[in-house]
Amino acid sequence: MKLTTRQFTDAFDSNGIAYRIETDGSLITDCPVCALENKGEGKAKIFADGGFTCRRFAGTSPTEHLREMLAEWELDTTSKPSSFMSETLLDGQLNIEIERGERGKQRVTARNCNSVLHIDTFNLADSSARAKFIKKLNLAESDATATSRTLIDLADRFSRVSDAVSDDGEKEPVLTTFAVLNEPES
Repeated sequence: MKLTTRQFTDAFDSNGIAYRIETDGSLITDCPVCALENKGEGKAKIFADGGFTCRRFAGTSPTEHLREMLAEWELDTTSKPSSFMSETLLDGQLNIEIERGERGKQRVTARNCNSVLHIDTFNLADSSARAKFIKKLNLAESDATATSRTLIDLADRFSRVSDAVSDDGEKEPVLTTFAVLNEPES
C-alpha cells in the first residue's frame, strides 16, 4: 500500500526525525538505513505522491532497503490513510481529502505539505459550495480552475464509491422475490 506524505510527516514528528519540505511538496530526510550502515550521507526523498527512494540507490532503490527504511521510521504500511479518498494536485503542493460527513455531505480538507489550509463540510455536488471552498484557498485563477475540476471528479468518484459500499464497508445483500404473473386472458 502506498503511504501519504502526511503519514510520513506524522511518523517523523512523533519520532523526532528531522526533515525539510521542498517547494514541490516532497520531503527530504536522512536515510536511517544508510546511517546505520555508515554509508555516508544517504538522503531519502519522499515524493508528494507518497513514493520514496534513497539517493544512494538513485532510482533503483532495492526493495529490501526500502522496507528497512520504513521499519526504521516506524511506519505502519498496513494502516489505511485517514481520509476516504484524496487527490494531489498543483505539482504536489495541494492535497484534497474527502471523508464522509453527515446528512449526505462530505468533509473536505485542503492541505499543503505542512499545514491544513481549509476544512469545510458540504455536498460536493453543489457547485456554489465548491466555489466557496476554492475561494477560501486563495489560489491563482489557473490553480483554482484545476482545483475545481478535481473537486468535480472527486464528487463523481465519491458518489460512485459511496453507492457501492455501506458504512461498514460491506455490501449488504438484498433479498428479491420474483413472481411470474399470468397474462390476463382476453
